[in-house]
Amino acid sequence: MLISLCLIAAIGLTLGWIGRRASLAPTDSADYLTLSHSLAAGHYRDEFRPTPPPHAKYPPGLPAWLLLTQTLAGGHLDAALVANFLLLLLLAYLTADILRRLGAPWLGVLAGSIVLVNPALHYLAGAVAPETLFATLSMLALWLTLANGSTLRVGHPTLAVAVAVLSFLTRSIGLATIPAVLVPLALGRRWKTFLVGGALSTLVVLGWFGYARRVALHTQGQTYAIDLVLIGSPKNPTNFVSEAVEKAKAHLANVGAGQFGIPDINHQPVDNAISGVLFLVFAGLGMWALRKQWPAAVAYIGFSAAILMVYPWHQTRFLTPLVPVITIFILVGVHWFARRARIGRPDLVAGALGLFLAGVGLSATATTAQEAWHCRVSSPAGNPRCDVEGHNGFRAAAVFIRDSLPREAVIATSKPAYIFLASGHPSLLLETSLRNTNPERQTTTIATYVLLTRLLAGEADLHGRALLARCGTVELTKQFPVGAVLVRPIATGERPTRNACAALGQLVARVPAEEAAPTH
Repeated sequence: MLISLCLIAAIGLTLGWIGRRASLAPTDSADYLTLSHSLAAGHYRDEFRPTPPPHAKYPPGLPAWLLLTQTLAGGHLDAALVANFLLLLLLAYLTADILRRLGAPWLGVLAGSIVLVNPALHYLAGAVAPETLFATLSMLALWLTLANGSTLRVGHPTLAVAVAVLSFLTRSIGLATIPAVLVPLALGRRWKTFLVGGALSTLVVLGWFGYARRVALHTQGQTYAIDLVLIGSPKNPTNFVSEAVEKAKAHLANVGAGQFGIPDINHQPVDNAISGVLFLVFAGLGMWALRKQWPAAVAYIGFSAAILMVYPWHQTRFLTPLVPVITIFILVGVHWFARRARIGRPDLVAGALGLFLAGVGLSATATTAQEAWHCRVSSPAGNPRCDVEGHNGFRAAAVFIRDSLPREAVIATSKPAYIFLASGHPSLLLETSLRNTNPERQTTTIATYVLLTRLLAGEADLHGRALLARCGTVELTKQFPVGAVLVRPIATGERPTRNACAALGQLVARVPAEEAAPTH
């Protein structure tokens, strides 16, 4: 098994490394890096702000991991990405070994292979993002609940609970891992371990959310307070159920193409619906088949699905950490169905599906690697073909801000941590800064420049239209050719030397209709 996985790992990790981010992207990656620098200084603050407040949005797991990799291997971006791909390798091994322990070693090789070439997992491993660390910690916790496949027994219960808590401190959805690893303890009537583990993990969870609430009430540090208010706000039960159903349908339709790389027929939702329903059915059968041997994983999928349905925002990457567990359940479900239906050799049927998923994943990952290599060695940074995520305009603006603006400039932007890392300028989150751009009210927290881009859906539409409506109060500093505008608010009575109305109008006019509503 190890030899087979090593050969596949060599191919998959090579393609993943070629397809990795060539430079830091203007995403949440910058937030995690600034937080790791803050931890190195002995605190946990939003260092990009002019007066850094405490941070309570992202748990400290990934920043602590980044600090560890920086300490051991240096601060280069590639060091963090090497660590990610090593985690992906461990994740594949755990996936394969779980099926070996459950009595299906060759299905384990296929499942591990699927993980090693999965395009969604490679995409996140090639960036500074918490999903790879979170997926590995969650799978490690679930792996620890197995004891050589014994029914309703736990291999290392204390360690499993500890690792589950670490997964929560890496990503908030890791909350699902904690009760999942406690389920087999309850089923096995190991009440002392269950109560102690549950009590200690509850203290950690309540401690973090209590800290986040306190930060939200008393400072302007980043938190998930707004998200928690949206989750906890009273809703019509019918609307609540309909929203949950819509999120479930969206995730289900995205499983085949978005998570496993199955070719998608453009403008044709039927193929996605079919693959989603088939995956749901076979994963459900696999959960039923393993309900006694691996109850922790069954509970993990259930709790994770509940959180994804309640969480107010929907993104493809939220489902990606579940891919290894889903893969195991799908392969086991197909095998269980073929055996019950007396269809030839069940292992061959499940193996055929595993080879198909590994094949389409390898194809998608290879395509991504080829495109990334082409853009890295032969295409200019402004080539639209190499800017599918809209990052080039933001990068160009960051370089201009670094080289051309005075050191005391404060930038209002949708990605303040990135601007801070790329330019050294203190920055503010755009959502709360548009109303604080009056130079007559200068304080240490008022923006002196506003950067608008098309990086986020709704950014140019929402904030661009707000500034366009009063474009006479701002002066154009720089218009970038790839969808970004930098303006400077001017004092009452001051005449702008460069009118910003035309540039803001062009930015707003280029916003597609589907980007009109903000997403998270």
